[in-house]
Amino acid sequence: MNHIEAQAGAGRLRQIGILVGATLGWGGGVAMFVLLGGLFIAPLEAAFLWRRGDIALSSFILLGMGLMAPLIGVAADRIGAHIFVGVGAIGFACAYVALATMNGELWRYLAILGFVALIAAPATSPLIYSRVVVAHFTKTRGLALSICLSGSTALAALMLPLTQYVIASFGWRAGYYMLAGLALMIGAISFVLLRKAAPPRQTEASSGASKWGALARALGDARFWLLALCFASGGCALVGVSAHTQPFLTESGFDPMRAAWLGSLLGVVMIVARVTVGALLDVMEPGWLGLTAFLAAVLGCLGLAWPQAPALAIIVALALIACAQSAESDFLGFFTARYFGVAHFGVISGALSLIFAVFVALGGVIAGRMHDTFGDYRAFFYLAAILCSLAGVALFASARLKAPEVRNSGQ
Repeated sequence: MNHIEAQAGAGRLRQIGILVGATLGWGGGVAMFVLLGGLFIAPLEAAFLWRRGDIALSSFILLGMGLMAPLIGVAADRIGAHIFVGVGAIGFACAYVALATMNGELWRYLAILGFVALIAAPATSPLIYSRVVVAHFTKTRGLALSICLSGSTALAALMLPLTQYVIASFGWRAGYYMLAGLALMIGAISFVLLRKAAPPRQTEASSGASKWGALARALGDARFWLLALCFASGGCALVGVSAHTQPFLTESGFDPMRAAWLGSLLGVVMIVARVTVGALLDVMEPGWLGLTAFLAAVLGCLGLAWPQAPALAIIVALALIACAQSAESDFLGFFTARYFGVAHFGVISGALSLIFAVFVALGGVIAGRMHDTFGDYRAFFYLAAILCSLAGVALFASARLKAPEVRNSGQ
C-alpha cells in the first residue's frame, strides 16, 4: 500500500513539474512579447516618428506563428516540448537584443518581427504546451489548461509595472535588454522541467498518415468550422483591444505608470477568471459558459466606446474583456480535445491556431489603422463588440451539435 501511495505521489509531483514547466514556457515566450509590446508603442513612436499602425505590425508575428501551426502541431505530437522551449528562449533573447539596437530604420524592425514570426514565436506556440497538458491530465484537464495558459497573464502582471519603470527611468532600449535576460532565464527553467515530459509514443493511431486523415475528418465536421469562426472573430476583437490597452489608457488620461499598474491588476483578474473558467469547464455545460464569457466582452467593448467614460467605467470594461480573453485561451484547447480527441490534438489544434492567428494579427493592425484614421479607438471598439457577439453564438452553436456518425476521434 505504501509502495502504491509512493508511486501515486511521485506521479503527482511529475504532473506538477510538467504543469509548471508548461506554464513558464508559454508565459516567457511569444505571450510575453505580445503582452508587453504595448509599452513600447509610444516610445518607438516618439523616438523614430513611426506611425502607430506601423508599430502595431508586431501583431503579424502571430500570423507567422499561425502559418507554422499545422507543422508545429504535427511536431508537437512527436517531439518533446523542451526542444521547442530551448529554441524559443534563444530566439526571443536574440530578437530583444536586436530591437534594443535599432537605429530608426523601419525595415530593420520588420525584419526582426519576421524572425520572431517564423522561428521564435512558433517554438513557443500555446498548442505545444496545451498538447503536453492534455496528454498528462484527464479528470482536471480544464483546470490544468487554465493554469498553464495563465502563465502569460501572471508574468505580464508582474512585468508590466517593472518594464514601464525601466523604460521611464533608463529608456526603451534598457527595457528590451531586460526582457532578453528574462527570456533566457525562464526558458532555462522550463527546459529542465519539461524534460520529464517524454515525447508522445508513436503508434499506428498517431502516425503521419493517420493524423492527416484525422484532420480531413475534422474539416468535414461543422463543429470545427464553428470553433474556427469563434476563435477568428473573438481573437481579432480581444487581442486587438489588449494590444492597444496601454496607449488607450494614456490617451484616456491615465499616466503611463498608473496605466501599467492597472495592466497588472487586469492580469490578476485574468488569472482568477481563467482558473475559474477552467474549473467550471470540468463541471458544467461548456456552451453556455462560452456564450456568457463573450457576452461579457461585448459589454466591455461597448463600455470602452462610451465617449469620455469615467475611469471606473473604463476599468470595469477592461476587466470584462480580460475575463473573456482569458476564457478564450482555455476554450481552444478544451473544445479541441473534447470534440476531436487527444491522439491528433496537435494537428487539429494547429489548424485552428492557424485561423486564430491570422485574425489575431489582423486585430492589432486594424485597431492601429482605425486609430490613425479616426483619431481614437472608438470605432474599433464598436467593431470588437460585433465580433465578440459572433464568437459567442458560434461557440454556443458548436456545443449544440452532435458528432458526425462516421468519425474516428483518435481516442
